[in-house]
Amino acid sequence: MTFLPWNSSEWNSTNIQVFLRDYLKQAMIDQGVQDTKVIAGESSWWSEDLVKDALNDPASAERIDIVAGHNYPVPVVNAELPTAPFATAASKGKKVWMTEVSKVDSYDPGMTSGLKFARQIHDFMTKANVNAWLYWTGAIPGSNDEGLINVYKDTNTFQLTKRYYAFGSFSKFIKPGYVRIGAADNPQSGVYTSAYKDPTTGKFTIVAVNDSDTTAEVNFLPSGFTAGKLTPYITNSDLNMALGPNIPLTGGKFKTVIAPKSVVTFIGENGSAADPVGQTLTDDLNNWSKTSSHTDNLAFDSSNSFLYFNNDSSRVKRTTGTTGSFVYNLQNMTNFTATLYHASVWDGVAFYTSPDNVNWTQVIHVSTPGVYTLGQWYRKTYMPLSALPAGTQYLKVELSGSDSWEKQVSKMVINYAP
Repeated sequence: MTFLPWNSSEWNSTNIQVFLRDYLKQAMIDQGVQDTKVIAGESSWWSEDLVKDALNDPASAERIDIVAGHNYPVPVVNAELPTAPFATAASKGKKVWMTEVSKVDSYDPGMTSGLKFARQIHDFMTKANVNAWLYWTGAIPGSNDEGLINVYKDTNTFQLTKRYYAFGSFSKFIKPGYVRIGAADNPQSGVYTSAYKDPTTGKFTIVAVNDSDTTAEVNFLPSGFTAGKLTPYITNSDLNMALGPNIPLTGGKFKTVIAPKSVVTFIGENGSAADPVGQTLTDDLNNWSKTSSHTDNLAFDSSNSFLYFNNDSSRVKRTTGTTGSFVYNLQNMTNFTATLYHASVWDGVAFYTSPDNVNWTQVIHVSTPGVYTLGQWYRKTYMPLSALPAGTQYLKVELSGSDSWEKQVSKMVINYAP
């Protein structure tokens, strides 16, 4: 005989069938609690076998409202995740919940664990078609992955893990009563999307998980409804459900850029209007007339325009291997895009905002994958991941690195609301 280290039930499928039919159903009627929901099953692994006998017996099936299962052992990689739907439960019209999962033999408060469980939520929603997904537990002492929040009793402190925010990317924005709607569950390699709506209010939510090492450009095309904008909330190694710039409907689609190793929730509402039109500054960087200042080690380059730079006749580059920058001064800047050419060197680009040209905050940004334009050159577009701070009046573009020629700024487009 095997003894388990905790109190357990070792009932089989027939035991559950008989208990529901011959005991629980009548006891609930006698006590006047027949409207109370009953969850049955909850095997430690993802299987409905423990309740199949009960489900196939109409007398016991009528006292089952939710069929549940856990997800142990936690798979090493998501490809091993058993997410088959509960076919018998579905055929009987029962709700299906995944009611427990966690990891007690590892410690990772970062994005690796966050993405692992974001993928699990996605797979259970889109493949197993569950109606709920629960983590064990919310907060618990100990340095492992058992909780979304790690509590340290010896120091009376706690840590909000990336699992917490990845879970919140679903739970904060997908409310009871929402239904899942059509979306490509794996639109490109390493990217996973699912969508949900509130049938009453017209509000909707799209959750995108980018588990790849590259930026993903994903277009969302609304079908059967209209919305003027999407509002993103981003979680990655630097951000925790951070509000991003609104994404307007352009040409019938929402053009989005999803950072590597991130979870992004987009929310919108059917019939919503686009944001009021502000003003846009477009600087092709032919001269310094649209900037407020620049360092002395910057110059305009017009060489090889046709050969390497798609006929772009002027770009800003450094003349020395020291850090250089140029600054814009516009009222209430809200967003920007920067187009750059790189010669195989991807770092050394930074952006900063300021309300007063004195106190600067670095912008967490994302860039599109490089598009080859001949020679060693690639074109990339940069944009902020999170919303620019309210009251931003100055934007600094900074270039650094030892080689002065290996990156050039081609165009700046800045949105502002004077």
